[in-house]
Amino acid sequence: MSMSMQIFLPYAIWKNIKKGRALFLLFALAAFLRPFPAYTAPGQPFSLIRDSEVSGNIWVRGAEDLRHDAPYEDTRTFRNRIFLEGKCQPKENITLLASVMSDYRWFRNDGSRDDFSKELYEGYVEFSQEKWDLKVGNQIVRWGKTDEISPVDNLNPQDLREGITLKMEDRKLPVFMAQARYFWPAGTIEGIYKPYFRSAKTDLFGSDWATFGQLKAQVRHSTALSQSLKDYLTGIKEREREYSTSLENSELGLRFTGTTDNLDYGLSYLYTRNPLPFIENFPIKNINVSDPSAEALLGQLAQAQLLNEDILVTYQRNQVIGAELETTRGLFGLRGELSYMTDQVFLKSDLTSTSKHILHYVLGIDRTFTNDWYANLQLYQRKIFSYDDRILFDHEFESGLFLRINKTLFHDKLRLNLDSFYNLTDNSFYLNPEVELRYIDNLFISVGLNILDGKADTFLGYYGRNDQGYITAKFSF
Repeated sequence: MSMSMQIFLPYAIWKNIKKGRALFLLFALAAFLRPFPAYTAPGQPFSLIRDSEVSGNIWVRGAEDLRHDAPYEDTRTFRNRIFLEGKCQPKENITLLASVMSDYRWFRNDGSRDDFSKELYEGYVEFSQEKWDLKVGNQIVRWGKTDEISPVDNLNPQDLREGITLKMEDRKLPVFMAQARYFWPAGTIEGIYKPYFRSAKTDLFGSDWATFGQLKAQVRHSTALSQSLKDYLTGIKEREREYSTSLENSELGLRFTGTTDNLDYGLSYLYTRNPLPFIENFPIKNINVSDPSAEALLGQLAQAQLLNEDILVTYQRNQVIGAELETTRGLFGLRGELSYMTDQVFLKSDLTSTSKHILHYVLGIDRTFTNDWYANLQLYQRKIFSYDDRILFDHEFESGLFLRINKTLFHDKLRLNLDSFYNLTDNSFYLNPEVELRYIDNLFISVGLNILDGKADTFLGYYGRNDQGYITAKFSF
């Protein structure tokens, strides 16, 4: 890590503290409450302080671009998340949970910029009985059996503002929902109701991971474009269609899970809204690009029609029918997921979106070895129905491999991790080697790389200039 990054880290954390004063007051309270046990003696009245459990963590991540090979790219980034969770059980069958998170992000390119947010994270009340339970509030609910690539796990949107450089569990966003489960000898029936829609977090402009990258920065610094054309391109705005909290816009899910012999299985149905943005209108017409980069778009301006319109973003209704299974055979774990999805979003060469039905499945095998090695290999395949040749990045039929390898050393004080993905159809790939140190209790530090490569007209290749090295620290209490 560079000297400038070492100096900046404490400054950025302090900036997060200043912007989230209310959150840090809660942390001070957490430190005071932590010693109290979650126990109430018989006949003793309930005390929220005495019967509470408080935990949290401070997560810090700094990254540096490995090669300065793109115009106006972010050469350095920093992110600081601070999380606090409180849990109590006023009665044996009632559980209350509330958590808050602050998120500070900083970027360095030709200048610097930052953003800050704080929000209620998960927060719910849970009622439980012997044969049923009900949970209402902000939640993250996991469906499916496979890792990282999961066709069935569609209840929560993701924060994709830094692509796939964070693990899926760190990208998930909580959603307000009601979850009801009924337990009976043959299995479990689960129902989901979501009255509010929440989209994924994505960027169209102004980031290395944005759909159109650093287009506006490149336009501002261009010496080949007229000032009127610069004003037009940098003035393009995004407008999202809003959706009311009516029954018409609510989302529903139903899942049945069971076990027979040594096989866990599940069947599910989800009537939802796709959390990824659907570009219904793009103001630059008569273009046909091979990717959404600034170079590709600017190269089409001579033949383009420029209209005084916004980029209109909507979110399409879709349905997901899913199946999942998990079992063991000897020393190996076997798992799989399959889903049929309607109206999935794909970007076209005119920079508007189209929706197509797809069939998507993942098959996986994993094993833990006696010498502290763990390996997980997954094959994924996807078929797009009624394929349109104007679709960018995505192929009509696509296959890929996901491999995760872990090795622990020194009684789990040191761990070597590798996550990798290889697209068998277009030969693009992603590598995430990492060394994780857990020498001090409640603190882990990891150092790793995010490496993406492939042809420019592939999804991973499009972001291939974003290779980065990073250091992450997480302190839990």
